[in-house]
Amino acid sequence: VNFNSTTAPYLGTIATDAGSFNTTGSRHSIKYSGTAYNVSTYDNLSFHIRLKAAFASTANIYISLYSNGVIVTSPLLLSSTQGFNKSIVGFYQTISAKLSDFAFTSAVSTIDGVLFANTGSNGSGFYLDYLKLTGGIATYVPSPITLTTNNSSGPATLIGNVLNVPNY
Repeated sequence: VNFNSTTAPYLGTIATDAGSFNTTGSRHSIKYSGTAYNVSTYDNLSFHIRLKAAFASTANIYISLYSNGVIVTSPLLLSSTQGFNKSIVGFYQTISAKLSDFAFTSAVSTIDGVLFANTGSNGSGFYLDYLKLTGGIATYVPSPITLTTNNSSGPATLIGNVLNVPNY
C-alpha cells in the first residue's frame, strides 16, 4: 500500500494505491485513523475508488468503522447499493455508504477510523481518494438514462430519466 501515490489522484496530488491481491483467501487491509467524529452529526461515509482492472466475481471489499481504536461495526460489503461496480476500470467511482447501513456491534458516539479489507482472489488493485464523512445532504445514486429520438428539431429535453434528442 502506498498512501502517497501520485499516479492517479482524484483530487489534489496524491491518492492511496491499494495494490492488488491474487491469492485465494488472502486478505489485505488499509486502515485510516485520526480525529474522532460524532456519529450523530454525519449520515454517510463517502470516498472515490478507481479500479486498475475489473475485479473477479470472487474479489470483494469490506468496510468497518473504528471507535477509540477498536472495530465497532460488522464488515459492510461494498456493492452497487453504495455505487460500486466491479467492472468499471480507469475512472473514479463515487461511493457513498450510509452510516445506518453499518451494523454497529456496540453503542458508540464517535468514530475515529475506517478499515478497508479485500477478500477473495484476483482483485486488480485500486486507488482510494477523498475519504470524508458527510451529513445533512441526500445521497445521490444516478438512475440509468434512456436515450430516444423524437423526429423533430429543437433542443434536447430530459424528462425524468428519458433524454429526448431531436433528429436533424
